[in-house]
Amino acid sequence: MHVFITSLGWIGALVCVAAYGLVSRGTWSASSTRYQVANTIGALLLCVVAARSQVWPSVASNIAWALIGAHALTAVVRGRRAPAADTQAPASTPDAATSGDQPAMRLPLVPTQASEPRVPATAPQLTADDLAHLPPSSVTLVA
Repeated sequence: MHVFITSLGWIGALVCVAAYGLVSRGTWSASSTRYQVANTIGALLLCVVAARSQVWPSVASNIAWALIGAHALTAVVRGRRAPAADTQAPASTPDAATSGDQPAMRLPLVPTQASEPRVPATAPQLTADDLAHLPPSSVTLVA
């Protein structure tokens, strides 16, 4: 049984590190279902090993990690259902851009004054006020 529990811990660690590596390389989006599932499962597996070994600080941190992952996963799933229910939602909305398994869309900022925009006409014309309601991690701003 000890070997089985230890194996679960190694699998959990590999899943978490692989998911983090894929997000860091831009292969997965941090708001993708795959990443959130991998993070949550990895944390739960690490939690089992820590509990079996009675390493309580690690148990607590992995429970917190799994709860954060579960909350993020719920938000991702809800974000996917909302555009499907509203057929009028444009494909370039921040929710549609960041809820899938593709890397998040980079949204350029346009100055609010009456100056010439520095972005192509086909790019979404957003101001800082448009992005104020979004969490900072959901949008990457480029000049």
